Amino acid sequence: MNKLSISRVSAALAVLSSTTYFICFVWNAVAHSPFSDTAFAAAFPGFSWSLIGFATGLGWSILYSGYVGVVFVVAYNFCCRVIPTPHSEGQRSG
Repeated sequence: MNKLSISRVSAALAVLSSTTYFICFVWNAVAHSPFSDTAFAAAFPGFSWSLIGFATGLGWSILYSGYVGVVFVVAYNFCCRVIPTPHSEGQRSG
């Protein structure tokens, strides 16, 4: 089993979360919802609906991605080392 790379997984998560954050920020500008205000403020400390607030939220989004990447990769690689996987010896019959 191949080991996962913390930097690759964290980078992929950062791209995903940054893109999602941007889409949600733009969507809120188009169709404002009171739920968005409370959800964004709760998830991203220091967030406000301004350019500085956008940068703050984006920074938190990237930091969360790095944290999740580290925790997931360490747990995944640990489980791959501890839990044996059956190796197939050719095709099964039947």
